[in-house]
Amino acid sequence: MNRSVWLLAAVVAVTGVCLSAPALAAAATAASPIGFWKNSSSCTSGGQAPTLDATLGFAANAGTPVTIGILVLDPNVLGKASACTFAVNLLNKSRISTGTKMASDPLFNMAAQLLGADLNLQAGAAACASAVSVINQAQALLLKYLFDGNGYSPRVTSTDAMLASQLAANLETYNNNLFC
Repeated sequence: MNRSVWLLAAVVAVTGVCLSAPALAAAATAASPIGFWKNSSSCTSGGQAPTLDATLGFAANAGTPVTIGILVLDPNVLGKASACTFAVNLLNKSRISTGTKMASDPLFNMAAQLLGADLNLQAGAAACASAVSVINQAQALLLKYLFDGNGYSPRVTSTDAMLASQLAANLETYNNNLFC
């Protein structure tokens, strides 16, 4: 079953709401900003179909769970509610366990945009080689600092903080369909 069909089936199974063919086609080819992913979940009151939940589930069931630094957002391991809450908190640029805002922290800011990019790729959004390179650089930087969604170690250097800010800007541009 291809991703678009699986995603549609997952959304229908969870909500009973069926997406129109044009909406599904658009969702399967275009990236979405992080606000879309926050509002399209079962753990927020965004009023949208839980596309975030379905995408996390699809990725995990395909054997490639969404991973941000060392944080693995696998609903089969964390539980669906926890995976959703952790993802939404991270998209809010907050610590996953407490919801404490970290928006001024360059690694949390980049992690939010990286999560959006990873969700977009899992949902079938197109990506050019440059976008994939930025995604891989962002993940490597988070791994360097053992980013786990609650914090990281050691303290980020000023050079890496600038790099994280640049990568976050590029990821945001990708998530808004303006990069490739």
